[in-house]
Amino acid sequence: MKVVIFTLYDSEGPSSKYRIYQYIDNINEYACVKIFRFWPNIYVRKYMANKKKSAIQIGVIYITNALKRIFQMLVIAPQYDTVIIQKAIVPNCRFTFLTRVLAKGRNIFFDVDDAVYLNKKNNSDTIASQCNLIMCGSHILYNHYVEINKNTFLLPTVENEADYIPYRHNTFEDKVIGWLGTSSNLPNLELIVEAVNTVMERHPEVSFHLICDKTGGYESKIRNFRFIKWEKVTSIQEMSKFTVGIMPLIDNASNRGKCGFKLIQYMTMRKPVVGSPVGENAAIIKCGGIAAESYEDWVDALESLLFNKSVYDHYCELIDNDFTEKYSYRKNCDMFKEWIKSI
Repeated sequence: MKVVIFTLYDSEGPSSKYRIYQYIDNINEYACVKIFRFWPNIYVRKYMANKKKSAIQIGVIYITNALKRIFQMLVIAPQYDTVIIQKAIVPNCRFTFLTRVLAKGRNIFFDVDDAVYLNKKNNSDTIASQCNLIMCGSHILYNHYVEINKNTFLLPTVENEADYIPYRHNTFEDKVIGWLGTSSNLPNLELIVEAVNTVMERHPEVSFHLICDKTGGYESKIRNFRFIKWEKVTSIQEMSKFTVGIMPLIDNASNRGKCGFKLIQYMTMRKPVVGSPVGENAAIIKCGGIAAESYEDWVDALESLLFNKSVYDHYCELIDNDFTEKYSYRKNCDMFKEWIKSI
């Protein structure tokens, strides 16, 4: 069986890395796989965080790779048994270029882990209507696409726990509130600045660790602040130092489409969480943490987890049971295998 995958990013783009690339070795056990990415790693490393300053470079990459992608869809994709498309065919382009693939009767999978349907230029609803199977990273996305295509399934975005196990250790005594993510999501931290500072005023031993590509100015807003520059080789080890992982989310359409991946990363490290019950967060939090909406909720939840060991241990045990059962890397691998072999 021959499978061709069209990813949005190269291996360092988070959504492509965790939705596609980490499963390639597993898929290669039963299929011959070829991958074509749209945005290269230099876009993720250098240009993504400074799109306005890098408009010319991004424009050149976009035009070049749009032409490549059109050729790939018209000439290369029809030669494969199964075609997997991640998020979009050509970003911000209404044309799907699937005519020849459909004419050849090839199987088409569509993978979505963001509310891409909000951008009508991506034409994701049309792509979804022409697919054999859709893989959604959240219930919100599932509810949208199942109305278009009944062969829609939930595939949570997960981490391979084998990479985390060597770093797991109990950090209850360390009192670290942690956040990990990309700078595009930093505005969500505005929700918790006051609550986190209140906790630190009451308990000066508590510190806040931010793992990101930039600080977003929060070093001047949050007490006891420590910035850790995100690095591929050290991010997991740095996350292991958290006592509690947080994921505040402003309640808007884009955030409701997110897949709660930060929460999944924290809990894969066996760290209880506090998060906003927005979109998929609400379901994930139940497996190992406390939902918080108001200022009072955040203060109470953080203090409970940081200073009540029985509460902390309870959520660690919940992670060991409920979370591990529902958000397993192996379970996702098995679903991938079943879908590809059954179509």
